[in-house]
Parts: sequence; structure tokens; C-alpha cells
Amino acid sequence: MSTSQILHRCSVAAKYQLPYDILDEAASADTSGCKGKPFNISLWPSESAGEGAIGTGGDWGQRVEVNNMLNAMNKEHMRVILHEIGHGFGPPEMYVAENKPADYPASVMGWSMTLTDADGWLLRSVLENIKSRYNL
Repeated sequence: MSTSQILHRCSVAAKYQLPYDILDEAASADTSGCKGKPFNISLWPSESAGEGAIGTGGDWGQRVEVNNMLNAMNKEHMRVILHEIGHGFGPPEMYVAENKPADYPASVMGWSMTLTDADGWLLRSVLENIKSRYNL
């Protein structure tokens, strides 16, 4: 069995139809087969996370290039993993100039190698903006 077949068989998304209920996936997701409350975060180790990328992420889940992920495990700096999991909570790419104020501090959603207070502020801002979608 090839590495890609193993990764596909073992990924949560391959085993189950994941229920997505936020952002772009809401209109096209069929959640009729999902039991209980929907969830949105999944991490897929992949042979390739995308052309030239070691990680990609969005409201559909996150993909990380498997060798990068395995090499980063149990290390002090797991930037790509932290950054991609961060997308599951909704933050945009903070290294893209149009997504952040000029004076926004370093964050793992930008170019920082570690989580910073700015990541916490960003998460709080995102959650405050989507809170109205849920009965909280």
C-alpha cells in the first residue's frame, strides 16, 4: 500500500463525511448523516498540502505535509501545525498585508514561530464576530 493510500484511509475525512457548518462550506455541506453536533476542525497529514505549500487550511479542515508534521512533533516550534489549526477557528492569513493593520504585532497566523498574545486577540475577535451564529 502506498503512503498516499495509507494517509487517505487513516484520515478522519476519508472515514466519515465531516459536517461543516461555517463560512464557505455551509451552503454545500450535507450534514444529514451526522449524529450530534457538527464539528469543524480536522488535521490531515498529506503527502502534499498543495502546490509549493507545506500547509493549507480553512473552515473545511487543515492539511499539513506529513514529513513536516512528523519532524515538528515534540519540538518547541510547531509553526505550520499551529498556523493551520488556527485556520479552523476562522482567522485569515495575517502575513497578507490586506488582512492586518500595519502595526499588528507578530502572531503565528503571520510569521511568528510561536503563539503570541496577538494570536489570542485574533481568536477572541473572530469568536466575537461569529458568536451570533450560535446559541451562546
